[in-house]
Amino acid sequence: MRPPSTAQITPDKSRSAPFIDFCTAVSTGTKMPRSEWKDASKYRVGFPDSDILNALAQLARTSYLKVAALVREARTLIAVRDALLPKLVSGQIRVPLTRDELVVGQFDSSSAAISCSVQV
Repeated sequence: MRPPSTAQITPDKSRSAPFIDFCTAVSTGTKMPRSEWKDASKYRVGFPDSDILNALAQLARTSYLKVAALVREARTLIAVRDALLPKLVSGQIRVPLTRDELVVGQFDSSSAAISCSVQV
């Protein structure tokens, strides 16, 4: 998935109530009204100027990148949890009860290896 571009955030009026009302008004048929493209294409759509559109695209891009970073962080946390939980449950590692027992650890999510050293 890529960050949105300016073209991707332009207004989609094809599902808006005013556009549907316009198409209904110019439609043919009584049981199943439908409009032709030549008629529907006459519906006028306003677009923001390029400065506003670019600012909106930059805001969307920034938001997308933040979400992507949070997804990566969540995946890392899941890998850490999946590696540590069985070891905690089995007693291979334990949570320190006092400050003297504090364990400083390093986790490598690519190989799911844990290295710990005791700090006193």
